[in-house]
Order: sequence, then C-alpha cells, then structure tokens
Amino acid sequence: MLGCNSVTAPATLTRSENAPSTTNGYDSWLGKLDYVASAKSRFWFRYGQTPWVNFAGLVWGPNPAEPSNQYPQTRVPRDWAADWTYLLTPFAFFDLRTGLARYEAFSGNGFGVNYDPRLLGFPNSLVSKFTALLFPRFNIGSYSPIGAQGVSSYLTQDAWSVSPSLSLVKNRHYLTLGAELRRYNDNNLNPGLASGSYTFSPAGTQANPSAPIARPATRSRLFCWAIPPAASWIAISTQRIRQVTTRSMHRTISR
Repeated sequence: MLGCNSVTAPATLTRSENAPSTTNGYDSWLGKLDYVASAKSRFWFRYGQTPWVNFAGLVWGPNPAEPSNQYPQTRVPRDWAADWTYLLTPFAFFDLRTGLARYEAFSGNGFGVNYDPRLLGFPNSLVSKFTALLFPRFNIGSYSPIGAQGVSSYLTQDAWSVSPSLSLVKNRHYLTLGAELRRYNDNNLNPGLASGSYTFSPAGTQANPSAPIARPATRSRLFCWAIPPAASWIAISTQRIRQVTTRSMHRTISR
C-alpha cells in the first residue's frame, strides 16, 4: 500500500458520518387454494411466507467504506405444499402430496462489492491473488472501522418431499401403502474478507511487543504509513450439502 500522501481517495468515499433511522419489519402471508375437479378428484395448494427485512448500522452512508453488514439483513422462511386425492373405487383412493420448506438469509451491504483495492494503493501483485474484489476492512484502534466485516453472506436451506400413498378398505380392515422421498439442500456463499482485514495498532512500532515504548506512533499515523501489525484474509466460502432420504410405510387398522 501507499502512504496517505500518495493516494487520492475516490470521490465516492465521503468522510462525514451518516445516522439514518433504523428500519425493520415483518410481512406474514398465508394462502390456500382448494379445487374440486370432479366427484373423484380433489386438489389443494398452500403457500406461506414470513420475511424479515432489516436496515441498520449505517455509519458512513452509501459508499464502499461503509462498515455495516446489516444493510440489508434479511431472513425469509417460505413454505409450499400441494396435495392431490383421487378416488379409484368406493374402497380405494390414491393420494399424492408434495412440499418444499425453504429458508433464505442475507447479510452485508452492496456498497463495497466489486471495489478494486488498487484504487487505495494496493499493489497488483497482491490484488491479483484475491479471490474476490471487495473493499478491505481496516481496524484503527478505538476509531470507527472502515469497510465491512463481510459485504455479502447468503444462505439457503431447502427441504423437498414427495409422498404417494394408496389406501384400501376391505371389510373391517383399513390398509395404507405408501412411500416418502425427501431431499435436503444446504447452500452457503460467503466471500468473507477476500480483500483482507488490516488492524493498525501502536504495537507495530515496538521492537518488543511486551515492552511498550515511551512514545509509540499513533494509530492514525500508522494508517497513513500503511503499516498494519496484523493482517488476515478469508477466501470465498461456498458450501453445498445434498441429502436424499426414502421411507416406505405399511399400516393396517382393524375396526
């Protein structure tokens, strides 16, 4: 990195603090549709959702250096279900049920996505090794951090199910035969700190970290010198989990 005197900050990096109001809310919705196709065939469909959307923690405003990772922050559970019943004979009927339960979550902000750290003086030899281009994270002592801890984190979890069954009535006996197929998906996409996290502390000017010197350099001066005592990188984390389960059932009830 270059020193403060050698870097021209982009015009989009404002220095004034912004304190907008925090907003969040729920929107719950549930609906069901019933349809009678004939005296033998019936169908119903149901859908519900309860999304939560939150905008909070905005410090600098809409620019790449924004540290908030809650602009926006969302959690959206959804549920789909459908069922079809068909009467084969007065003593036998077929049922097919399917459903999907899905959970979606996002946190971060879109201000620092695709930001090129070369604009801050990062050398090309370093930036070329980054797995994603994001605005870096800077921790300067007790000052407000610059850049988000994570500009994007997306999670989805699915549970799919299909369950056919056949029910038979014979004299005083009730027989049910069926099966169930389930599939579970767990997806997580998180670039993390792909452009690095840099912590500036007076300890960077001490020859011996356990022996403080009389007049260490200030954190702001270290930031201008671009000498972070600690730096770390977290590459993109992508996780996909698939699981399929089957189950059969056989039930007899005497009456």
